[in-house]
Amino acid sequence: MNQTRNSLNTVYLRRGKWVVEYIDFEGKQKVRTIKDENGNYPSNKLQAKRLSEQTLIGIRSMQNLRSEQEFLNRVAEREQLIQRIKFTLDDVLPMIMSNPKLKNGTRLQHRQYQWEKFYNWLKEHYPRIKTPHEITPLMAQQFSSELYAEGMANSTYNDYITSFRMFFKMIMLYAGLTSNPFASVERLPKNTISHKPIPREFIPKIITACDDPNFHVLETRRLASITKSELKTLIIVGLCTGMRLKDCALLDWSSVNFEDNYIKTVAYKTRKYHKGYLWIPMMPYLREHLLGIYGWKEDGSVMPNIAHRYIDEERKQLLGQSIKSDNGNMSGEVKNLLKFVGLPVSVRLTDAEKADGTSKPIGQRKKSPNLYGFHSFRHFFVSTCAENNVPMAYVEAIIGNDSGVIKQYYTHINPDEMMRSITRIESKFIGTLSAPQAAISAG
Repeated sequence: MNQTRNSLNTVYLRRGKWVVEYIDFEGKQKVRTIKDENGNYPSNKLQAKRLSEQTLIGIRSMQNLRSEQEFLNRVAEREQLIQRIKFTLDDVLPMIMSNPKLKNGTRLQHRQYQWEKFYNWLKEHYPRIKTPHEITPLMAQQFSSELYAEGMANSTYNDYITSFRMFFKMIMLYAGLTSNPFASVERLPKNTISHKPIPREFIPKIITACDDPNFHVLETRRLASITKSELKTLIIVGLCTGMRLKDCALLDWSSVNFEDNYIKTVAYKTRKYHKGYLWIPMMPYLREHLLGIYGWKEDGSVMPNIAHRYIDEERKQLLGQSIKSDNGNMSGEVKNLLKFVGLPVSVRLTDAEKADGTSKPIGQRKKSPNLYGFHSFRHFFVSTCAENNVPMAYVEAIIGNDSGVIKQYYTHINPDEMMRSITRIESKFIGTLSAPQAAISAG
């Protein structure tokens, strides 16, 4: 017969086997058959009680461990909730600006502009949002859609999405986030055609065209006049230095050192980021050309008429223009010259491609992608250096290590050159060992 139970955690006989009854962690009544470590059943009640005490000790230990873990989980959830409330949208920008990964970069101010754009958008559309935790993937998608509707290029849009993914990754721990709202926003395929390097056979044609009586610079009543000789100097400087249009147009004689044969300047695009000087060795052709127009001046613009047109503030104020890319149509002058020698300066868009941009304001309409322009001389400079094995570090010192043009030509792998390079350093691996003998067949 079964023994009558008087209390819990008691030992009794059930169906011929000793069992122990107890209360588990969840308050449920449980019964467990008593066995020793070898799986043998106790033969009497005294032995069963001793074994049950060992069993209950193990069960209580597991219960205590589970209780402690659940307690810690609840504490972590509470701390995360507190962190979500404490970390507000106003705390995001200081964290972005102080991040070591971005602090030494050239685009820190651009990142600040991007975040402030999103911050202001939230204030306008979701004024009740106070913390990053409240931002949903749907909000991120809505902002991204409106961002692209502004008419920006796919590459610019992708840069925004990359930045916002990075921002939320930076603050995830501090804001108590469990997911990134921009993780589901897809990047777009690149839809623009980058400038191509000037074809080598066109270089002499471009330089001599500046002296051709049939070629004329553009003239309008709103633009200060320039000369063909200055345009020729602009082309030669861009060709032999790889500098951007603004750096060439505003080049000053104080930056040209004929004694040590180099040009020392700071790129305007990265000047505010304090990236240091560019040191550009002067090719003999460039040196001779600059000496020919020098006039023994110690300062002033190398191309004074071009420089005046480029920074003509009176004209900009008269037209009410504050467009950052306004360069006095100097890019147009260069394209005019390239068209004269037979180079296509752009790829025309079809009517269908232009259709969705016709109703947008000027500056946001779809324009034909550039094919050849002044920036093509920069591409020509870097591609020629890469083809002739000029070390990438030297090119970075000349045109700046922040340029995406360098990566475009120095990340391309030439299989034949790679094979020759490995063959040249073979002795560094195997020394002077003779070539291995072919195995002789035993057959």
